[in-house]
Amino acid sequence: MSRYNVLRHLCRIKSFGIFTYNYRYVFLQYSTNITEKNMELPFLQSKLSIPAGRRQAVPRPELAARLDEALEPHCKLALVSAPAGYGKTSLVASWLKEASAARPNLHAAWLTLEAADDDPARFWSYSLSSLKAIDPAVGIKAQTLLQPGQPLQMELLLSLLLADLEQVQGQMMWVLDDLQLIQSPEIYRALAFLIDHLPAHAHLVIATRSDPFLPLPRLRARNELVELRLADLEFNLADAQLFFQQTMGLTIPNTVAASIVRRTGGW
Repeated sequence: MSRYNVLRHLCRIKSFGIFTYNYRYVFLQYSTNITEKNMELPFLQSKLSIPAGRRQAVPRPELAARLDEALEPHCKLALVSAPAGYGKTSLVASWLKEASAARPNLHAAWLTLEAADDDPARFWSYSLSSLKAIDPAVGIKAQTLLQPGQPLQMELLLSLLLADLEQVQGQMMWVLDDLQLIQSPEIYRALAFLIDHLPAHAHLVIATRSDPFLPLPRLRARNELVELRLADLEFNLADAQLFFQQTMGLTIPNTVAASIVRRTGGW
């Protein structure tokens, strides 16, 4: 079994609580060579844009209030985890726009991930580019480490990035959307290190169809994690009635709406 597969297997085992997370910084012992192939795909600026909200979307103020908790100094990570179709991206995007408008000192960055980003060099190239929306100075020195033909010095890259984030004035929120497309153990080890060392004014939001390979139990125990899951995102009766009225222009009895919610599981 290759070193990559061994580490990937360990990450999966760890996620079920069988291993402690003492080895989480093992990435410091390894380096990845950056090749032209890592960076050959064209850079897509659209991946860094906050998606436009849906027209006539059903407001979810109770979920927005939960996400507001992610801006508290003690919170490092907000996790929105549910299968496809439950409105994760729309929820986070609309909340982030409203939160930014209401808080002039809140700086937001967004990165929509693709399967091609499951490569450390490409992932961090896009990540550093997205974080420039918070402050153009963020990631300038770290970006110089992403040069083809040289090893990816992950510890140094993260240290430089964290030093830049420390200098950001006001609060910052970085969103990683569709993180389920990322499987690389090296990327998750780096993200775990980054989350552990985020300054109090910096926060990360992850939207995903499956739980990431991150130390969620430890973050939960430290009250550093806000979670929205399937049960939170499902429509209740009131949500369903708003959907029928606002989106479809229908007025239906509560008994019928309740039956639809029950049969669809709130989807």
